[in-house]
Amino acid sequence: MDIVLGNCSGAISLGEINRFFKRDGIAPIRKEGSKVDTLWKGIKTTFDKKSSEDYAKLNKVFNKNEYHTNFARIYLFGADDFYQETLVKQYQSIVEHTNDKKVLIESSKYPARALNISSTLSDDFDIGYIYQKKTY
Repeated sequence: MDIVLGNCSGAISLGEINRFFKRDGIAPIRKEGSKVDTLWKGIKTTFDKKSSEDYAKLNKVFNKNEYHTNFARIYLFGADDFYQETLVKQYQSIVEHTNDKKVLIESSKYPARALNISSTLSDDFDIGYIYQKKTY
């Protein structure tokens, strides 16, 4: 669904942005110099100017605030301030490189991430969700 919607005019598929720090800001398995590789290198460079934090540390912070095991805490008390500040920096960096796109499509699968995006970024973005249910 992410790829289909991302190919619509004015939209871009960003994949699983929640893995940005796990992958050190590098797009997964892309040819050097490809459009996707160039996009993510630009986003990484922009993010690195906004934050001097180590990506391994950021990956731990994002895991703590996004995975299923922490949903109750996040729902009841909200995400960590540092996480929210970093999420804003992450999306600011993405927007700087996708500003010609009106629709950003993320395919992260964690309800806690969706909750955090809604509560942290709703002043800057119109946010919507599509959940797919597989039937066998």
